[in-house]
Amino acid sequence: HTVAQGETVLAATGAGAPRAIVVGSSETGTLVVTGGKLELRGVQPDVVGNSTLPGTVLVDGGTLFKTNASEFFLGLGGTGGWGALVVSNGTATLRSITNATSGSTITLAGGTLEMGRFRRSATFTNYFNGGTLKAMTNESSWIQSGTVNLVGGSGLTVDMVGYDVVLLSSLSSNAPAAGLVKKGAGILTLQAPN
Repeated sequence: HTVAQGETVLAATGAGAPRAIVVGSSETGTLVVTGGKLELRGVQPDVVGNSTLPGTVLVDGGTLFKTNASEFFLGLGGTGGWGALVVSNGTATLRSITNATSGSTITLAGGTLEMGRFRRSATFTNYFNGGTLKAMTNESSWIQSGTVNLVGGSGLTVDMVGYDVVLLSSLSSNAPAAGLVKKGAGILTLQAPN
């Protein structure tokens, strides 16, 4: 999706309550957003990585936007059907991210990832190396326990925007210059050892 495409809304409706997107199902898939705004309004959860095939969503400019009640799945069913969300520039706004397959990842290396919550049911790793993680609402389980959160040398900025959130999993770093910067009104609670 590019800036030339302006604003695109994928509003899946009708019989069978369809999804707006499935990236990586019958073959490995990649969705790249480099400009404009791509809004997902599927009734059922959107899926990145399905069954035995991986999928990747790369936001490198522009906006990926999904705020309706359905989930944004990274990996769904099977082995090898992992999903990856990479934000290196631009903004990804996702109300609810769920990981259901081991090996799925989120990489925030620039830009902004705005999310309401992150839930997991399998092994999952977040890589934070620059960029801003932004709260969308008050949430007592913003990032679920058991998630591995690695902070790189460019660190992590968390923008509270007036909301209170609880990070149930720990942050760790293998880079001496890494740091956590909290900005905006609101309380960020780090519940696990860091």
